[in-house]
Amino acid sequence: LASGLREGLANLFKIFGGWASDRYGKRKFFILLGYVLSSIFKFFIAFANSWYWLVAFVSLERFGKFRDAPRDAVVSYSKKTTGKNLGIVDMMDTLGGIVGTLIVLVLFWKFAFDLKKVILIAAIVAVLSPLPIFFVKEPKIKPMKKSLGKSITDLSGRLKYFVFVSSVFTFCNFGLYFFLVLTAKNLTNSIIISLLFFALYNISHAIFAIPFGKLSDNVGRKSVLLAGFSLFFAILLGFAFLSGITWLIVLFVLYGLVYAITGPAQRALVADLSDNMKATAFGFFYTATG
Repeated sequence: LASGLREGLANLFKIFGGWASDRYGKRKFFILLGYVLSSIFKFFIAFANSWYWLVAFVSLERFGKFRDAPRDAVVSYSKKTTGKNLGIVDMMDTLGGIVGTLIVLVLFWKFAFDLKKVILIAAIVAVLSPLPIFFVKEPKIKPMKKSLGKSITDLSGRLKYFVFVSSVFTFCNFGLYFFLVLTAKNLTNSIIISLLFFALYNISHAIFAIPFGKLSDNVGRKSVLLAGFSLFFAILLGFAFLSGITWLIVLFVLYGLVYAITGPAQRALVADLSDNMKATAFGFFYTATG
């Protein structure tokens, strides 16, 4: 329940963050506000004393994810390197998840910290994380005085079609990650080894995100996306017909590669098709594909 509300609300809020950023012509304000709100509710999570407060605070913590759309809008202003820049974002996000997980494991097993202390440490780090944003030069943006509905209606037909295609891809991928981890656990009889497979996926994603983002700048988004989608369906066939630890390792690495190929290229194409409503376009994309 908590996980479902958490991710559902996170994706729902992103369209509002993108629209507000375009409406008021501000990027950094909404990025910083998102980080601040997420940090505040992380502290509340640490002190939740019942399951319903925990569900409430975990869900509200995701409200800060409305920052993603204005963040990507800032990153994508350099048209010649949009794919590469978004690849850097993907790499840093993924590496952050890997390093954060390792730190939590060390705090739990090496220093015997309880969950409350770990969450408090995460909240403190979250408070400090947006400090580099103050050094980012914000581009001047003309406010778009439109309602949310009008802003979405005015998005180009090509963008809407691409978002539909991306949504179909996301639907095909629904639940695949959990199936992969369950397959690894059943095959190895170890949750630790299955988590190591997940680490392989993340490492592959982090290593290849920048090269394939840059490739989409050089050869075009559509060619890179077609390669990523084709590899994804090949992996589905692989999981259906291949077995054994060696093949499982290969498939997890390739699964990370799929996200490295498609993630930056998808968002870069959204930027290419968004005209002067970049943040709204990114928010629409995130909400539709979430």
